[in-house]
Parts: sequence; structure tokens; C-alpha cells
Amino acid sequence: RVLDEARSQSMDPILEARGVSWFERQAMSWIHLTTILSVEGDALIVAVESSVYSRSDRYVGDGQVRVIQSEREGTLKQSCRWTDTAFIVETELTLPDGRPALWRVTRSVTADGATLLYDAELRITGGETLTARRVMTRAPTP
Repeated sequence: RVLDEARSQSMDPILEARGVSWFERQAMSWIHLTTILSVEGDALIVAVESSVYSRSDRYVGDGQVRVIQSEREGTLKQSCRWTDTAFIVETELTLPDGRPALWRVTRSVTADGATLLYDAELRITGGETLTARRVMTRAPTP
């Protein structure tokens, strides 16, 4: 899947709140990513590829809370679950300014299977809620 920029909202306010520098955010805006999703049992595998970066993450959708160590964000608590129409990842974290927050990502596919919706929400305890929707469509075949 590739990003449909015309139908997507900026992730910049969320990334800024999470401590991603201006330089990193600018660089990310110029990189074209391809996202590949696959399912293995209860797990969603999310592979992200570009000319300069690639990674693959495995999310187990069993609702169990897992403690994760992040180089950038420290200790996180994360749970993942399937619904009838989506896969939801919720991560409890502490922002660089010390405020606790809940980061929720909901991935769903349209009924025709042509479009992936990536809904991001950062709920800052005692503060605001930042949201963004990313719309991804099938990559054109060469």
C-alpha cells in the first residue's frame, strides 16, 4: 500500500508531541513508503519499505498487555486486538515533556479491499487529543 497524500492528514502534530525532531519529520515527509500487511494466526505483520528504510513489526492481537522497551520512548505498555472490522494497537507511553499518553492506531480495510485506513490518535493525559487519518491504496503494478 502506498500513501494517498490528497486524502490523508498530516501526522506532524502527533510526531512532534512524541518528540520527533523537525528535521526527522521533514525527512520523513519526503520518503515514499510502501506498507505490506499480512496475517499469521492472531498476529498482524506490518512491513514498511522505502529506498532508505525498512522494518517489520509483529503485533499479536490477543488483547494481552506487553511491556516493550523502546530506544526512543523508554518503557511502553502495549496491547493489540482484532475487532470485526479493524486491528487496534494501544500503547501507553510517556511523552518527552513527562505527560503520560495513550497512542492508539486503528487499521481497517475498506469493503472492496482497495484501501487501507490508518487512524492515529494520541490522547494526552490532562491535555488534548491529536488525531490523523492516513489513507493508503494498492501500489500500482509495473
